[in-house]
Amino acid sequence: MEVNRDVMNDLIREVICICGATPQEIFWIKRGLIGKTIWEKGRSIYYYGSYMGKRALLVQSGIGGKNIRRSLRNLPKELKIRLALNIGCAGSLMPYMKIAHLNIPPQVRLREKDAASFNTGKEMLALACSTAGSFRASKVSFLPSMTVKSAFDREDKIALHRESPDLGCVDMESYYFASFFSLLDIPYLIIRSVSDTWNFKLPPLTYLNPFWWKRHHLIPRPIDQVPNVLRLQFAVIFACYANQRFVSRLMNVIKSWGY
Repeated sequence: MEVNRDVMNDLIREVICICGATPQEIFWIKRGLIGKTIWEKGRSIYYYGSYMGKRALLVQSGIGGKNIRRSLRNLPKELKIRLALNIGCAGSLMPYMKIAHLNIPPQVRLREKDAASFNTGKEMLALACSTAGSFRASKVSFLPSMTVKSAFDREDKIALHRESPDLGCVDMESYYFASFFSLLDIPYLIIRSVSDTWNFKLPPLTYLNPFWWKRHHLIPRPIDQVPNVLRLQFAVIFACYANQRFVSRLMNVIKSWGY
């Protein structure tokens, strides 16, 4: 379904673009949207409405670089984005970063040889620092992050930490988000919440799909994975809620600064 003409006319005015990969990552923001209009293009879902008194376009891109690049390319061409936020879950590389701790990277890198890196603008970092000062429920770090092609398990994260000890976390989309908005010269901020700590052993990804369990009738062989699956699912819920709380505080700071 394509966006209708009335919404398109409204999009000509400035909006805040918020992008997350999964339904869980955008769930709390979507609940706060007022007057939602929804359309889909390919695998991407777009929600337009008002959030915290600001016009906002919420994008569910899908996981990974290919999906987020497609979603951003399919943004309405008439769209005028004031600033862009990328929210989501991440794997921590630092032992002190716990579940639902936040990392706001001043720089994002891609795990590829000779890949460029992208730096977050000073004004956006100042907005984030001001927000973090009043966000006492969860710890907030400002460490570089790296985008990788697939989920990093415990051994991968430990090895990467040894290789690049300054990195705070890994994810699968933020580099492409930063690249897109850097080229357009649009201010952006990446907000990542820890869903799996540096020493957490990830369950096989197929076990995270509830339809897999239903189809296989909970056969005995993977039962030993149930604790890890449940632990990760609850961690994702806490991480996504922490993201939403930070975004809500950030929106208040944005309004107070007249941004």
